[in-house]
Amino acid sequence: SPAAYWKSSSTKYLVHYSHENRPIVISYKVGNGEVVWWARATPLTNLGITRKGNLALFLNSLGGKNVRVLWDEYYHGQHDSLGAYMDELPIQFGLWQCALLALALVLTYSRRNSPIYSLDSTSRLSPLEFVHTLGGLYRRARATHSALEVPYNRFRTLAVRQLGLKPDVDSADLARALRKRTGYKDQRLDELLKNIETTLHYGDLKEDQVLKLLQELNLHMQNLKLIAKPE
Repeated sequence: SPAAYWKSSSTKYLVHYSHENRPIVISYKVGNGEVVWWARATPLTNLGITRKGNLALFLNSLGGKNVRVLWDEYYHGQHDSLGAYMDELPIQFGLWQCALLALALVLTYSRRNSPIYSLDSTSRLSPLEFVHTLGGLYRRARATHSALEVPYNRFRTLAVRQLGLKPDVDSADLARALRKRTGYKDQRLDELLKNIETTLHYGDLKEDQVLKLLQELNLHMQNLKLIAKPE
């Protein structure tokens, strides 16, 4: 398995072995010595020297007794450039591993040394926690009637307590008393209270309808200062 071939065709070179008509073992005279060139060092390896003819080739290349042998392995492995070594797969795998290790070091260092921020989580003591929980219960139970009745009864309780009226006062009388004693001039309160009572007594309540009535009732309660306005 030659790694190279002797290219010169000069008659001063003696070809001993060839592969596909190209020289792979040659010799030539230089002064009082002789140069023997092999295309590869395979016959000298532990596996190659046991094959037929390789040991004889080696001994014949050494010559007879009292011979000084100089080994020239300059081209053994071929001294390529740095770029050629970088193209080798082991070098590339090593560089990739170094890059992965460097990335891991950067990530671990940044996670340990970066500023620490607390998670932005809503407190379970927040009023919205209660609102969402209660709203979920009403929705699962389809209790739109209760969702309207409870805030309406709260409105009546706060209003009659402030005015000193009987708890069972009529809605029209309650609205009239609120306007008279508090100076409240919004005439829509009478119609709203009437619609709420009619809806609670006869209507097939829908979520969007109940929501609209509750928003209007909540606005009147804020204007009457029965409840505090949100900041």
